Amino acid sequence: MDAPGSLFFLRLEEIGLLVELDRFQEEWRAYVLSAEDEFREQQKQAYPGEFAGVVPKAVQEAPEPVEKGARKEGQALSCGVVTGIARVLSGSSEMGDFRKGEILVVQGSEPCWSVLFPIAAGFIAETGGLLSHAAILAREYDIPAISGVTHATSVITSGDRITLNADEGWVMIGTEA
Repeated sequence: MDAPGSLFFLRLEEIGLLVELDRFQEEWRAYVLSAEDEFREQQKQAYPGEFAGVVPKAVQEAPEPVEKGARKEGQALSCGVVTGIARVLSGSSEMGDFRKGEILVVQGSEPCWSVLFPIAAGFIAETGGLLSHAAILAREYDIPAISGVTHATSVITSGDRITLNADEGWVMIGTEA
């Protein structure tokens, strides 16, 4: 294994085999690298907000073109209206870029974002719901929050001035104060 985290790309049975066999190291390395690449590709996919029946292998819609003043709809998680600067984060390693008073824009409502809620002016996610960890935190910290904003991390960029209206469930991109 090249990195300790590579272990998470194997099933339990495969880990057992790996321990028993010290041969075929290059084959195992290639197998794990392939699984890691597939995982990275799946992270780039956009999935519908709700699933019914069989989950599709991959769903990829092209982001809608967005002009200044365009509104994107979502589901209100915590009430409030705020206008401010967006900060788009794709992973916890970027949390140090976040500044007090910015509006956090992410793909999903992951627990790691919770440390930013005390200094965030608002929260926007592509996925998540009323009972997600982020929704509960947003209500506790009394900050506006919405989820289900399709392609939010693609159409909103860090530094964009946006208005987040969680009372009505929308975000407007490129607004003036």
